[in-house]
Parts: sequence; C-alpha cells; structure tokens
Amino acid sequence: MIDQTNNTIGWLVAWFRSSIYALLSCACSAIVATTGFAAGKVKLDPPEILFIGDSHLSFGAGKAFQSFFKNFEKHCMADEDWMGQARAISMRRFGLMGVKSTAPYHWVARSRTYKKMVCEADPKWPVNARLYGFKHREDGAYVQLGRDPNFPFCRKNKSALEAAFEWTTPRLLVLYFTGNTIERWADSPEPARHDVTRLMSQLPKSTGCVFMTTSPVYRAKHNKQRIKAQKNIGSSTN
Repeated sequence: MIDQTNNTIGWLVAWFRSSIYALLSCACSAIVATTGFAAGKVKLDPPEILFIGDSHLSFGAGKAFQSFFKNFEKHCMADEDWMGQARAISMRRFGLMGVKSTAPYHWVARSRTYKKMVCEADPKWPVNARLYGFKHREDGAYVQLGRDPNFPFCRKNKSALEAAFEWTTPRLLVLYFTGNTIERWADSPEPARHDVTRLMSQLPKSTGCVFMTTSPVYRAKHNKQRIKAQKNIGSSTN
C-alpha cells in the first residue's frame, strides 16, 4: 500500500507500478535517518532513493538508471498535475549499487555461508560492487563492500541489509535482481515467498520498497520467465 501522507515518494511508487515494468509496491513513508561516520571516513549524503541489485546493474542498467533519475522531470513526461512531483523526484539524492551475482537471500542472510557474496572479495577481483549516483565516487567506480569504510554493510550477527539500514534509511528502496534470481523465483512461488518474507521482515517501516524484475530484454523466453517471477513475488504478499 502507498502512504499518501508522503505525496512525493507515494507518487513515485505509483509511477513505478503503472509503468511497463509491472512492479510490486511494498510500503511507503517519509523518514530519512543516517548514522554517524568515524574519523577518516568521507561524510556522505546517503541516497534517498537506493537501488540494490546484481551484475545486471553493474554492467547494464545502472548507467541508464543513473541518467534517468538525474533527469527524472525531463524523462518522466508526467501530466501537468503531477509535474511538481516529478520535479521533486529530480531533487532526491539517488544511489545505485550492483553487487556481482547476488540475490536477495544473500542480502538478508546473517550467516557467512550466504552473506559472503556481499561481504567478501571475489577470489579473482579485489572489488565486488559498482556504484552510480554517489557524490563522493565517480559514476561507474568499483568498491569492495565490507572493506570500504564508507559502506559498512558487513557486521557480525547482522545481515548486509540490516547493516545497510543502520548506515542509512532510504525513502525508497528498489530491488533490481534480474540474473540468477529470476530462475529461482520463476521455478516456484515458494522461494519467492521465502525471499520476500525475509526481506520484508528487515525492511524499515519508513522505507518504500519496489521489486523490479520485468524490465524487458531481447528474447521472448527470458521476458516470459521474468513475468512469471514477478507474478510469484506478487502472490507471496497475498
């Protein structure tokens, strides 16, 4: 449901839901909270709109999303009645991170077995995440979550997502997992239900949430699989 007391973010979630991507809205409100930063760290302006996803963000959609939200008012083509909302969205701080072949269950796990996908360096590469929209980093820059002090997402007895929400509570979280996760969610409603339930249990009540799985690709069979995955996500909240 959309909390209409927060018109701007509520409108953005509604815009997502009415777009061609057939998205799922989870919650919405308007509080932003940030944690302090120790000496030696860069004091950030944490994003109010945060995208988290897999390598499809790192090497594909990330740059396009960054450009889109940077010029949201221009790209949105909203009706005149909503132009004020589109303009307000353009002013929101936007940040995006694509983290190798992660899936939501890697982000919500507290055990090393799954959390290591987010928190440990790839044996071949010294970094695991690519960033767009963060003011203190060049667009397309790479970092290693858990080692870079500006992204303290890896803490004992906490999931990466829980630690991330102690770093900042965005107004809107968009989950863009369109790689291996799609097959997991499309195969059966049960994995989708499990992943969504775990994620929702860790989501702050003040944060809006959108699952985005159906952005179209070039092959019809992949699009059908993405739509099936999205339907299974939707059924998990009924």
